[in-house]
Amino acid sequence: MWNTGGNMPSAAKRAEVVRRAVGVIRKTLSSSLDPEVEASAVERALQVAIEALLDMGEMVISQQRGIPPQTYKGIADELRRLGV
Repeated sequence: MWNTGGNMPSAAKRAEVVRRAVGVIRKTLSSSLDPEVEASAVERALQVAIEALLDMGEMVISQQRGIPPQTYKGIADELRRLGV
């Protein structure tokens, strides 16, 4: 469901992954699933969306010739430093 192919996904592919994850979250929250199943589905979709957003952040940093981050927090810090 999440895979869009390729080893190094493009920003457009990662954005599509985020859109799909948001769709899964919306659909899940408007369903009548068991609350435990619903929570698991939403949690996984959030994990996938966050991973895709972090990948996109790393792409932006690379294009802007920023300092390669060593941590997830570093991605946010470097994007802030670059004014993104």
